Amino acid sequence: MRDLVIALVLALVLGCHKHHDEPKPGTQAEVAIDWDRCTAALRANPTLPDAQRAQALLDACPVCGDWKPLLDWGTLTEAGGPKRQDITSRLDACHAYCNNAAKQRFTGTIDDARGRNSRAPWRYLGEICKDQVSAAPDTRYMSAPYFALDRIARAAAAHGGDAAAALAKIDLPLPAVSLTGAGLELPEVAAQTSPAPPIHVTMLGDGAHVGKLPRARLGANGVTVDFGGEPYPGPTVALDKVSAAIHALDPSPTPRVALFMAKQAPPEQLRELVLAARDITFEPAGIPATSVQSWPIAVVGPALPPPAPK
Repeated sequence: MRDLVIALVLALVLGCHKHHDEPKPGTQAEVAIDWDRCTAALRANPTLPDAQRAQALLDACPVCGDWKPLLDWGTLTEAGGPKRQDITSRLDACHAYCNNAAKQRFTGTIDDARGRNSRAPWRYLGEICKDQVSAAPDTRYMSAPYFALDRIARAAAAHGGDAAAALAKIDLPLPAVSLTGAGLELPEVAAQTSPAPPIHVTMLGDGAHVGKLPRARLGANGVTVDFGGEPYPGPTVALDKVSAAIHALDPSPTPRVALFMAKQAPPEQLRELVLAARDITFEPAGIPATSVQSWPIAVVGPALPPPAPK
C-alpha cells in the first residue's frame, strides 16, 4: 500500500513538472528562431534602401514561424493562397488576439475579405487591441506586414542583447496612406528609382497637400509611428503657397520633393503645380513591382524637368 501511495505521488509530481515545462499552445517557444540571422538583419537594416527594409526583416526574423501565410492571407486558396487554417494557426502562434472578441471579429470576417481589396479583419484587430498590436493612435497601417513588424520588434526587444541594441537603430518608411488606410493608386515602377525624400506634395481633388512622409521606429512596444507633423496627406496648401510650405520644412535652396499624383490625374494639374513652384525639384512617386503585398512603400523616379520659360 505504501509503495502504491509513493508511486501515485511521484506520478502527480512528475506530471505537474512536465505540464509546467511544456510551452502553451501557440507560444513562440514552439518556433526555432535563428537569432544570429535575425540579429544580423537587424544590424544591416539601416544600410538598406527604404523599399527593401521591411522585406529584409520579414525574411530573416520569422519569430512566429514563416510569415507567408499571413502575407498572402488575402489571396484565395484556389488562386494559390494559404488555407484558412494556416492563417489562423500563424495568428495563434503570434498571440495576435488580446481577447476573445478580437479573435471572433478577425476570424468572423476573414473569409469575406479574402480575394478582395479589403483589410477589414486587420482593422478590427487594431480597433479592439489598439497598442497591443501597434494600432495607436489609429488603425491606418493595420495589415499583415505591419502586424509582423510589430511582433518582430517585440520579440527582438524581449530577446535582448545585440538584437535589442540593433533594433533601436532601425528606421522604416511607412505607406503613404490616410486615416482610412487608403492611398493614391500610383504607377508601378521597375527601374531608375531611389528612396523617396522626406517631404511630399500630394495632389488630390481638393488641391495640393504638403507634409512629411511617415516613418516608424521599432522597440519593446512594437511599432512607433512618426508622422512628421500632421498625418498624411498633410494640410491643403494653395498652389502659390506650395513653395513656401516646402521651404518651411526644408530650407535648402532646391529641396527634393516626392510628388504623389494618381495615375488618372489630368496633365494640367501637374503643369500648374510645376509652374507655381519653379524652385522645387519634384520627383514622381511610384510603387516597386517587388513590393510586399499590402505594403506600398513609395520610391521616386527621375526629377521632372524644369518648366519652360513663359
